[in-house]
This record gives sequence, structure tokens and C-alpha cells, in this order.
Amino acid sequence: MHANRCIVLLATLSVWSAGAWLAACSSSDSDGPSDAGSDATVDGALDGGRDSGPRGHCSAVQGPACDLVLQDCPEGQECIVQGTDAGYVTACVGASTGNRPAGASCCPGRANQCAAGLECIGAACSGDAATARCTPHCCQDDDGVCGASVPEGFPGVCEILVYPNEDSGVGRTPLYHACSYKPACKPFHIQSCGAGQTCLLQRDGTSYRCNDIVQPPGKAVGQPCSFANHCADGLACLGPPDAGICRTLCYLRGGEPPPFDASAVRDEPGYGGCQAGSACKGTVTGFPGYLGYCL
Repeated sequence: MHANRCIVLLATLSVWSAGAWLAACSSSDSDGPSDAGSDATVDGALDGGRDSGPRGHCSAVQGPACDLVLQDCPEGQECIVQGTDAGYVTACVGASTGNRPAGASCCPGRANQCAAGLECIGAACSGDAATARCTPHCCQDDDGVCGASVPEGFPGVCEILVYPNEDSGVGRTPLYHACSYKPACKPFHIQSCGAGQTCLLQRDGTSYRCNDIVQPPGKAVGQPCSFANHCADGLACLGPPDAGICRTLCYLRGGEPPPFDASAVRDEPGYGGCQAGSACKGTVTGFPGYLGYCL
């Protein structure tokens, strides 16, 4: 399957004093065993910290043939999602001939390189650089099936939600969940992400991970945004849904001790400080005590 997907990363604490902490979205292509003949939208909710939970029979799309998470088709076959006139159902088809394990890199839109039962989800490859990952299907409360990325060892999280392409926006019923694998980072460029990425606070309210920016380098301070990764690195999309504003994140001194060396914070925008004429005074419900935004 070659599909245009939207990966949306939702924060745990959905409502903050500055408004709603908005989702993060990035365009990507996917080539995998699911949804024959129909594109899909991918959405992810960052949960973090989960080790175990229910496995199987948790996907919204079901069918008499098989279960996506359990991959309980007969030998030599794998379970996929197929679109029919009556909707989406699971089906057993000939297994993929790929051999890359869960968490390994892959290229969407090409012949499926992933082992049977896995789906290649992520950004389209640039040249020979494989930027997507072979991802298992999973249940929302179970990160244990995800494993870690290969070879980096980034822990996998069951955070991706795959939606039918004909639907758009957040709040719909997903077809199924899949795992994601992202490197850790620290805010204020203390531990930076790669080019075209932004370091975002996760749902646990303590950890940070790198996310691809939609249309790098991202929107500037004061520009409207709908998703957390619409904004440039060092900014946050704050406000009600579909009416967010990119605002500079900053270090609130004298508050909760941060999980990094505070001496590395610099008094300039993007590095913990604010623009001339503004100060770090904004507080957000759900943010750690050392993190604010410039007013």
C-alpha cells in the first residue's frame, strides 16, 4: 500500500491553562499490508511508561478471518486490513517476503521490506536513507509488543492510530494502533534533535522526544497553528483546537528542578529565554514547573 498519512502526536494532558495543547502532525507515506486499495490517515497518542496490557481483539476494525495484533492467520499468511463496500475488515493474505524486524528502518511506497505482520510507517525515504520503521500492530495499553528500534534501541510506544483516508481531523474512530520509535531529546537545545525536527514534551509530562516538523523549519512565533509540530523547534502550539498560536517555550527559574543541567540554559529565545520585550511568565496546567512560555 502506498498512502499519504498524517501522524498526529497527542499530549496526555489535553487542556492547559493557556488553552488546549494541540496535536502534532506530519505528512508521511506508508507501504504496508493494511487497507488494500485505500489510503489512510495515521494519528498517534503519546502514552509512555506502559509495559504491559491486553493483547489482541482491541482494534476497531475486526473480521472473522483474523486479529491484527495476534496475527493468527494460518502458516504462510498474515492478517491485514481490507476495504470493502461494507467497510473495513481483516483478512488473511499471503505473508510478506520481507525480513526486517520490528523497529528496523524501511522505505514506505516500495516493496514491503518488513517481516510478515509488520507495517512500514513513517516519512518517505530521501534517496537511500530509510526514515520509516517496521511497526507491529498493538493495543493502546500495551507497549510490550513494540520492542525497540533497530539498531538504536529507542523504546517503542503504541501511539500511532491509523484512520481511513476519507476521514480527517482528530476524534474519529481509528482502524487500529501501531508502534512508533523516536529518539529522546532535552528542551532548549540541551540535547537537540536532527534537522527538521522539534523536541516535544510527551504525555507523561516529564520526557521529551523528537518529532518531524510539518514543513520545516516550522511556523514562527505568533503564527497560527493546529498541531504541536507545526511550530519551529523551541516553540509550542498553544490555544483551543484549530486556533492555536506558536509561542516560545522558556525556563521558569526558581520552580521545579528540571531533569537537565539548568546551567546549560541560555537567556535567548529557543534556549530557555525570551525575545526582547517579553518575559517567561506564562504557566500551563500539565507542564512541569520549570517550563513556561513567553509573554
